[in-house]
Amino acid sequence: MQRYIFKLKDPLPAGTSDRIQVTWHYDYYDAPNNSTTNQTVTFRAANAQTVDQALTTTWTATTDVVIEKSGPTNPSNYPAAGGERTYKLRYGYQ
Repeated sequence: MQRYIFKLKDPLPAGTSDRIQVTWHYDYYDAPNNSTTNQTVTFRAANAQTVDQALTTTWTATTDVVIEKSGPTNPSNYPAAGGERTYKLRYGYQ
């Protein structure tokens, strides 16, 4: 859980409105598609009613995959037909 506090102008003039946008990135590779996170925002001011807002975010997972084939580049060194080849699979940001 993370908590962010934004201190606004004091006193807060009547009729004031604004928007706060928090952009974040998940740095791990273990969030399956359709995972969810819950956010709750509370706005408090001495001269205003407290406002709570809850939101659930559903994640869309994507995968970045690279398949690399390595081996000799000279035809005389190619393996025989049906011979063994080596492939390397990498995932995540390349």
